[in-house]
Amino acid sequence: LMGYDETILQGLFIISFSLVPTVILYVLMSILYAFDRMAVAGVVQIAETVVRVLLGLGVIFFGLGMQWLLVSFVVSRALAALMTWWVQIKHVGKPQRVWDREIFQALLKTAPTFAGMAILASVYWRVNILMLSRLAGAEVVGQFSAGYRLMDLITFVGGGLLTAIYPTLSRMFHHARENFQLLIDKGVQYIVMGYLPVVVLVHALSTKILTLFYGPEFIPAATGLRILIWITLPYTFAKLFANSLVIAGHANLDLRVNVYRLVWNLVLNYFLIAKMGMVGACIATLISVVASVILQIYYLRHVVRPAVRFSQLLKPAIATLAMLFVLQLTAEWHLIPQLFLAVISYLGILLLLKPFNTEDRRMLECLGRQPAGDIA
Repeated sequence: LMGYDETILQGLFIISFSLVPTVILYVLMSILYAFDRMAVAGVVQIAETVVRVLLGLGVIFFGLGMQWLLVSFVVSRALAALMTWWVQIKHVGKPQRVWDREIFQALLKTAPTFAGMAILASVYWRVNILMLSRLAGAEVVGQFSAGYRLMDLITFVGGGLLTAIYPTLSRMFHHARENFQLLIDKGVQYIVMGYLPVVVLVHALSTKILTLFYGPEFIPAATGLRILIWITLPYTFAKLFANSLVIAGHANLDLRVNVYRLVWNLVLNYFLIAKMGMVGACIATLISVVASVILQIYYLRHVVRPAVRFSQLLKPAIATLAMLFVLQLTAEWHLIPQLFLAVISYLGILLLLKPFNTEDRRMLECLGRQPAGDIA
C-alpha cells in the first residue's frame, strides 16, 4: 500500500519472523513482572541487548549488508524468548493448563484496554519514521533514526527502573496511600535529578556523540537529536504517571491519553514535516509527549497529586549550570574525558548542595519492604 521498493519488502519479509518470538517474549516478561521477578527480567533484557549489539557489529564488520543485520535482530529476539522461557521455569515454574471461567472473563474484560494501549504506543513511536519516509525521503529517515535510537537508549534506563518499582507502587497504593504519594513525588524529583543533566549533556555534545557512534556523515542529524533528547524527560514522567493510572484502576484513562497523543502526533507531523522536514517530526513528538503528561496529571488529580518543591528543582538546576560551565571550558577536549569531567562536576556540586533528606530514607524503606504474604 505504501509503495516501497523490492529491497524494503524483502527486509519486511525477514523481520516478520521476529513477530512470534517477540509476542512470546512479551507474554513471558509479563509473567515475570506479575511474580515480582523484575531483577531477573532486567538481566534478560540486558543480555538480549548485548547479543543484538554484538551480532550487529559482527554483520557490519564483515560487510554482510542490511538483510543480515535484520536476520541478526530476528536471532536475538528468538534467543531472548528462549532465555525468558528458561528463566520463568527456574524462578516461577512451568505453566499449567487450568481452566477458570472467572479469570477468563476478567481477561476478556481487560484485554481490549491493555492491548489498545500497547498497540497505540507502538504505532506512536513508529509513525514519525513512516511519515518521514513518504514526505521527506530515506536520507532524512536515516538522520532522524540516528537521534531517535540514542533517545530510545536513554529512556530505556528510566523505563526499566520504573518497571522494577511497579510492584512496590501497587502495594503502597492499596496498603499505605501516603507512601504511594511519597514514591510518586520522589519519582518526579529523581527523574529531574537524573535526566536534566543527561539531556543538557547530549544537547551540548550532540555533534561529538553522533560522530562517535555513526561517523561524520551523520553530523546533520545533530539538529534533530538536540530536540529529541528533550523528550526523554517528559516521556519518563509519562511512564511514571501511566503506571499510577493503571495501579489506581484507571487504565481506560491511560488508553485515552494514548489515543490523544497519537492523534496530536499525526496531525502535527503532517503539517510540520512538510514545512520543516526532520526537525518538524522531532518537534511534533516533543509537543505531543508534553501535552500527554499534562493530560495525565489532570486525570490523576483525584488519585495523587505529583509535586516537587522548588528547592528540589533548584539544586539539580544549579549543578547542571556548573556542568555547562565545565563543558564550555573543555570544549576542545575529546568527547570521553570531557564527558567524564562534566559528570563528575555535576555529581560533586549536587552532593555539596545536599539534595537528600529524611523522606529519601523513608522512600528506600518502602522500596526495600518485602510484600506481605497475602499479596506476594
